[in-house]
Amino acid sequence: MKKLNGIGASPGIVIGKAFVISSEGFQIISRDLSEDEVEREIERFQQAISESKQEILSIKRQFGQDSNEPGLAEIFDTHVHLLEDVLLMGETIEHIRRERKNAEHVFARTVQALEEKFNSVDDEYFRQRVHDIQDVSGRILRKLLGKERRTLANLREKAILITRNLTPAETASMDRRNVLAFATDFGGRTSHASIMAKALGIPAVVGLQNITAQVRNDDVLIIDGQHGIAIIDPDEQTLNEYQMRRERVLESERLLAQLRHLPAQTLDGVTVVLSANIDLPEEVERAMEHGAEGVGLLRSEFLYLNRTLPPDEDEQVEAYAKVVKAVAPNSVIIRTLDLGGDKVPGHFPYHEANPFMGCRAIRLCLNHPEIFKPQLRAILRAGAAGNVKLLFPMITGLNELRQAKQILDEVKQELRAEGAAFNENTPVGVMIETPSAGIIADLLAPEVDFFSIGSNDLIQYMLAIDRVNERIAHLYEPTHPAVLRMLKSIIDASERAGVELSICGEIAGDLPLALVLLGFGIRKFSMAATIIPEVKKLIRSISFGDVKNMAHRLLTFSTPDEVRSEIQRSMAKLVTNYSDYELFVSRT
Repeated sequence: MKKLNGIGASPGIVIGKAFVISSEGFQIISRDLSEDEVEREIERFQQAISESKQEILSIKRQFGQDSNEPGLAEIFDTHVHLLEDVLLMGETIEHIRRERKNAEHVFARTVQALEEKFNSVDDEYFRQRVHDIQDVSGRILRKLLGKERRTLANLREKAILITRNLTPAETASMDRRNVLAFATDFGGRTSHASIMAKALGIPAVVGLQNITAQVRNDDVLIIDGQHGIAIIDPDEQTLNEYQMRRERVLESERLLAQLRHLPAQTLDGVTVVLSANIDLPEEVERAMEHGAEGVGLLRSEFLYLNRTLPPDEDEQVEAYAKVVKAVAPNSVIIRTLDLGGDKVPGHFPYHEANPFMGCRAIRLCLNHPEIFKPQLRAILRAGAAGNVKLLFPMITGLNELRQAKQILDEVKQELRAEGAAFNENTPVGVMIETPSAGIIADLLAPEVDFFSIGSNDLIQYMLAIDRVNERIAHLYEPTHPAVLRMLKSIIDASERAGVELSICGEIAGDLPLALVLLGFGIRKFSMAATIIPEVKKLIRSISFGDVKNMAHRLLTFSTPDEVRSEIQRSMAKLVTNYSDYELFVSRT
């Protein structure tokens, strides 16, 4: 048995047999051309480009019709622009003419030089773009060499795809009836394959580095898309464990019918609102099926990533309004752009030594009103279609918040002058995800309508832990006493000021910690849709009085281990059949 850790790109647990797609190698021979052959060779190259472009546009049209997802089909524009790239295509033509060499030889050499240049840049965005170059160049080389395009549209039986990387075209053309899941050597959370897998509901783990070298056809695999794990040839105990997990997930799905219309209410009558975090408008339907009472966090970056031009205002309005209408009369909290860090759009390259601490989120937006204003206009206009709230991320102080609100006021004045339909009274909130924002929550409160705690970044910055750094990831401790005290302080500040409070970070969906947060006083949670039924079931099984006492007792402990032990002891005592929930417990 081998367990590989990668990046969870699309949630779901799948057990099945592997179907390995070998890497595509081209044997390219250098050939000298006579002077008479040169122009014909250039025409042959240009014909290959033209045919490739038509293929990509055809796939884009078909995917746009199938997915009905605003903005997603624009991923293919990146490939079209590569086909028009002067450096890639123009340089190839120039070298064919100057060196009198055959097109495939010159083109392959040009592509290799470009890949080396991109790979030498220490930037996630540029590394991901190498895959776009490979996809486009492979398509052209196949035409020049007269080879058939590899297709995933006609798999004969259900399987888990294993490959080095998946292109957008391959992902879009998958036979979804037989593709159980996929796992790749390359890819990140912002790669095309990740975004499309989530949109299509296909469990996926990417960035596994060398899974193609370790798996053979028909090997039994476990893919855990929630936690980014791939297990090759699992032993009996592991197989049984994941079969139990999978059955529990399926059982959780069956619970939907019983729980969907019931409130998340404790035994002593305290009601909790459970909403969903989503990345794409297409996810909203599934969120509602899981009993979500609205969208507690709509990450708006999906419209900006993996495309060559930013979305216009109308496109944004259409995408937001789709979610707003789907959850009406419940609310949608739209987070303004959290670009920067590991999310850098191609049309707006940003290169920093420490991007997570750099010009990202609200900082980037305040520096670039040409990006910020159209989004604010779109959010306000989408508010005319239903219940929208606007959330500013990465706020660290009052000055930033006031600058953002000033720009919002300017946008409102513009919309008024234009006579545009929008919600004048759109509630404005701050995401509490920096220690400074948490400490001055009492100062921020009078300026906003609501707080949303982004616990992932808040914990990361408080403990100075990079969660994706494997060497120190174990130090990421949601049960650290400093974290608990900070959360309690923010909750108390919001209560004193009468400001609405919700939490949308990962711990909102961590079963024991969700009860701790409830005990501290939080009544609104937003989480991955798939965990909502379990959290609702757990809340309906306990007394608020009991969890309140437990939560306050935790504040007296000194170490994360002591806190964790007390939570486990209390849960086992308070919750009937608590062991049934442990499959869903991730950190505590």
